[in-house]
Amino acid sequence: MVTYFISDLHLQPEAVENTKTFLDFLQHQAMHADALYILGDLFAIWLGDDLNQPYAQQIAAALLKLKQNNVPTYFMCGNRDFLIGQQFCLQAGLILLKDPSIINLYGKQVLLTHGDLLCSADRNYQRYRSFVQNPLIKTIFLSLPKVLRLKIGAWVQKQASSDSRKTGKINPSIYDVSNATVEQWINKYKIQQIIHGHTHRPAVHQNATAIRYVLGDWTPRSAKILFADLNSITLHELNI
Repeated sequence: MVTYFISDLHLQPEAVENTKTFLDFLQHQAMHADALYILGDLFAIWLGDDLNQPYAQQIAAALLKLKQNNVPTYFMCGNRDFLIGQQFCLQAGLILLKDPSIINLYGKQVLLTHGDLLCSADRNYQRYRSFVQNPLIKTIFLSLPKVLRLKIGAWVQKQASSDSRKTGKINPSIYDVSNATVEQWINKYKIQQIIHGHTHRPAVHQNATAIRYVLGDWTPRSAKILFADLNSITLHELNI
């Protein structure tokens, strides 16, 4: 009995190694799991379910095999793929989760979140997140012509790549989770375990009242995922 948690795969047609690792994982380990949870940023960017791009359909078909094999697969949107909707989830056999969500994991209450909401010190990002994930803004964007959305997406990815080269000039703690916010969530939701991704800093953090498990991002050289069973929750490296 095992449940897997993954996030931050950043899949796209150019990510050949990540795609191969993911498809192998679905075909072998995940096919025999109790459940699979994908906590956001499955894709590097998502510009609407209606684009029906061949690459996305390939991933959806591979995920759907889990459902056909009676492995429930849950998906929570991340900051890169927050426009994924019910149409894609239906095609991929995914159960869409709100952020945050509390699940029963082998008898224990566990809070799941993508993780970006915990990075409250990055106020510029939180303002940006509130704007782009506003339901009205999402509706307006998805109503744009597909060609225009693709052009905007290419520009966003270019900007993201440029920004990543500038982060060395800024205190990196701003981009990590806020311990104060974590404590607020622990008290608000009355939980003792949190699982999230987003920060690309896989680790297990223990404080006085709760344990926080941080998932890793996927690269051509590394893919850390979380294994949970009746007795433990542990980070593992997939063999690549």
